[in-house]
Amino acid sequence: MLNQTISRCDYEVVVTKNFQTEFDGEWLSEGVKILSFQGSRWGEQVAHALRYCRGEVVCFLDDDDLFMPHKLKIVAKEFTENPRLAFMHHLQEAMDRSGRPLNAVPFGVNPKGRVSVSGGNHDHHLPVLLDPFYFGNASSICVRRSLAYGYLEVLRGL
Repeated sequence: MLNQTISRCDYEVVVTKNFQTEFDGEWLSEGVKILSFQGSRWGEQVAHALRYCRGEVVCFLDDDDLFMPHKLKIVAKEFTENPRLAFMHHLQEAMDRSGRPLNAVPFGVNPKGRVSVSGGNHDHHLPVLLDPFYFGNASSICVRRSLAYGYLEVLRGL
């Protein structure tokens, strides 16, 4: 996550977890916000973390996944070029424990995984799309924070 091709000052990392690791000190020294949270539901942790995020676009990352180094550059470009983009789901690539690809699906934007809004009309499907089980993987979800923040109660139930 900290090896992105965009400048480190252009993104923040907020971690919610209910356990400690040997990496916590290193992450803190890299400017990662670590939030202790005892809730067991994915949505509760996301709703908690959203309160501490400053950026307008939020990308989720499960603890058993990783981001390709160019992910945030692609995401930033998509949200900048599409100011009404509310939600984006991207393709994913399975890897083995040593980082070797297991399939030939390239990283890219899932054209069916986009939701745009017009004016102040928030799409009523956004809460469903934020459910990681809808697409099968939370680490492929990116959302405009200002919209997701309006659905904190719904998120807490996921």
